[in-house]
Amino acid sequence: MRGIIYEGPSLIDGSPIVVIVTSDSKNTKTGDMMQSWILRADIDPLAANRSGADYSICGQCIHRGMPTDRDSGQAKQRSCYVALHHAPLSVFKAYKRGSYQRIDPVDAGSGQYVRLGSYGDPAAVPTHVWQALTSRARGRTGYTHRWFETYDAPTDLCMASADSIDEARRAWSEGLRTFRVVRSVDDIDREHEVLCPASEEAGKRVTCEDCRLCTGQRGSVKSVAIPAHGAGKRNSLNILQ
Repeated sequence: MRGIIYEGPSLIDGSPIVVIVTSDSKNTKTGDMMQSWILRADIDPLAANRSGADYSICGQCIHRGMPTDRDSGQAKQRSCYVALHHAPLSVFKAYKRGSYQRIDPVDAGSGQYVRLGSYGDPAAVPTHVWQALTSRARGRTGYTHRWFETYDAPTDLCMASADSIDEARRAWSEGLRTFRVVRSVDDIDREHEVLCPASEEAGKRVTCEDCRLCTGQRGSVKSVAIPAHGAGKRNSLNILQ
């Protein structure tokens, strides 16, 4: 199943955004989870990123990179693991061609394992959309950087993304579980965090679909950490603390 589950203003800055869900994922790390793409509705992902307009969907995430006046490519020193010229750009182009229709998020997520924010921060979208999408789902994963900026962020459904041990400790003190990208396995706080079982360092023992540790707040279950990976790995190593 695929289609549009939200079109409207970003809760971050009011700009027009769209959320499109797709199934039959070929992502070997996540497994066959339903993906949800949070995109600017009026600007393609690469142009939004290099101009800084991706603030509407990513907020202050440090992995966005720095805006540039170049007329092609992405932001300077972008460290996000998502390769914009692959799925996000393809989904955006299909959206502009009219390839997606509006669908009920309850029906879309029914019986699925759902990934909230395959690209973009779920906090840019009204929480009721995610609640509907996951209401009949078999499971979910999700991450938000907005937990420290607004308590409207869906921290019940998502992990609190942390970019330093200090941020992680702040989240833990507030009763939140975190997902943290680290420079290496040596930087993991073993008292509070476990190595992501789907990471290369863990031997990719399971997929996210099978693991589902990243389902938001689950009582005493430890937080999750993963070494820098993906398209922005090199730049991540330069900014992580």
